[in-house]
Amino acid sequence: VNHYLKSAKSINGPLVQYLPNNSHDAQITQISVTNAEGSLAEHHPYDEPFDIQVKIAVHRRTSSSYLGLHIHDNELRTLIFSRHFIPDNSSSKELEVGVHTYSVRCPSPLLVPGGYCVSVHLANASPAILLDGADHVCYFELHDSGSKTAKQGFPWRGSIAAPMKWTAISSCKK
Repeated sequence: VNHYLKSAKSINGPLVQYLPNNSHDAQITQISVTNAEGSLAEHHPYDEPFDIQVKIAVHRRTSSSYLGLHIHDNELRTLIFSRHFIPDNSSSKELEVGVHTYSVRCPSPLLVPGGYCVSVHLANASPAILLDGADHVCYFELHDSGSKTAKQGFPWRGSIAAPMKWTAISSCKK
């Protein structure tokens, strides 16, 4: 799996683009991983947010469509999954002919330092049809650039580094 991801890294890094194909009703034309300022970046500090941008081309109007996003670790396990829904909480939306760009912000800190890639799928909900998909693309790395954890020599464990509030609810003095 690591060999596969490293080969994907050398092929597409934080950006992948696809040629237009008018035989599809809609298609993914670009996926990128950018820093919070919008610049392409393969390396990100684990404690700063980053964005995943998806560009789709709609050749024929579609209904009940949505985007799904997976963020995978080096073992290709899905760590984060999200679907694009419109604000009124319905599960899908109509897509008009044209080019549409979406951005997903990954907050920080969330993932531990390491290598990651994404998969994006464009689908219709009713009837359930996959319109287009891109699997295991846009390799990127999160690194620890000097956190207190790193300075103290503690190794990272697990996949998620979400801050959690700890409260002492009792103590006992001798």
